[in-house]
Amino acid sequence: MPRSLVKYSWPCLEVILEVANNEEKITYQELADRLGLQLAKQEWHTVLDSVAWRTKRDLGNDIDLTLIVVYTSGPAKGLGRYFSNTKAPGSTLLDPRNTAQVQDYIRKLEEIYDFTYELQRVESGDKVIKIPRTK
Repeated sequence: MPRSLVKYSWPCLEVILEVANNEEKITYQELADRLGLQLAKQEWHTVLDSVAWRTKRDLGNDIDLTLIVVYTSGPAKGLGRYFSNTKAPGSTLLDPRNTAQVQDYIRKLEEIYDFTYELQRVESGDKVIKIPRTK
C-alpha cells in the first residue's frame, strides 16, 4: 500500500521551486529520487495538493507550480496528471487527447517559467514569492 507523503511537503516544495527556476519539468520518478523514496508510485496527492494550495495561496490562484511534475511514459508522457487551472488542486484530470486542454496546460507552464521563485521569511511565516525573470 502506498504511503502518505505529507511529511515530504516542504522538501517537495523546495525541489519544485528549484526545477521551476531552471525552467524544467520533473517526472514523478525523478521527484521520488530527489525525496529519497524508493518508488514513484506513491500517494502523490497528499504532498502535491499541499504544495499546489500553498503556491496558489502565496502566488495567486492562477499559479500552480505542481504542473511541472509530469509522467515519464504513456499517452500523457511529459504532461502533468492534473490541470486544475483556477479550480481546486487535484480536481481536474488532464486529458492528453484534449488538444485545447493540453494547449492551455502548455500556456500555463510558459507563464510559470516567466518568473523565478523563492521562499521568503515574513512575520507570519515563510511565503513563496515570484520574481519576474529577466530575459
